Amino acid sequence: MSKNLVLALLAGLALLAGLALMAGKAQAASAPITWSAPANETGKASDVITSGKLVAAVTSGMSTTLNGVTFVGGAVEKNKLFGSGTVDFGSGITLTRAYAGNYNWANAPSNWNASYQTLVNTGTSGLVANRATLTISGLTVGATYQIQIFQAVSTGNIYGPWPTAFAAGGKVSAEVSNATPQYITGTFTANAGTQAISLAGSNNYALFAALQVRNIPAALTSGSKPEPVTHAFMGAGLLGLGLLRRRRRPSAGSISA
Repeated sequence: MSKNLVLALLAGLALLAGLALMAGKAQAASAPITWSAPANETGKASDVITSGKLVAAVTSGMSTTLNGVTFVGGAVEKNKLFGSGTVDFGSGITLTRAYAGNYNWANAPSNWNASYQTLVNTGTSGLVANRATLTISGLTVGATYQIQIFQAVSTGNIYGPWPTAFAAGGKVSAEVSNATPQYITGTFTANAGTQAISLAGSNNYALFAALQVRNIPAALTSGSKPEPVTHAFMGAGLLGLGLLRRRRRPSAGSISA
């Protein structure tokens, strides 16, 4: 085997290894989410964030529009009240649970914005092991997203409160209360076409009322850059191919007149 052929094979293998590492990162299950501290729901439309471009917005109850964002009704409107399996909210958002249901307590304060009451009066939950999983589909790898999750209002409910923590990529939010109803926001850079968010309840149920996903402008973050080892493989491959091409180029002195 000639030296040039060996060099070509080694360069090709190094380049392929670098590309494979990049592909592996793109296929990761869930990106880490940087969570904000939970904020108390105020009943005012301004609680609903409007930064960037809306990707999807869904609610456990009836469809409603708040601060210009239309939350599409999910489980209740589709009569998926209780049971196991996956609840499809539409817009690429699903909830998988072992067993649970939808609850309409209608406990939001009467002086709140009427659309806000509709948004948070109903909650979807997971019962077995106090867990459930939200999945967001149709994401673009490398794009930055902001999510906002509203907790249902169940003040005075004899079975509550049901505080719930949300987690993805090893980062867990603080518990979001439904006794003093709260919402939470988080930001992540997609490393796959889907993003899974686990719900974990500390008292009987894992619960949420509504969710919106927004695509926000952001500079390339370190989380979406190739790792140093990926750079090394790709650099070695490209360097090897460059050297090989140079070796094959005939010198001026070797060209006959």
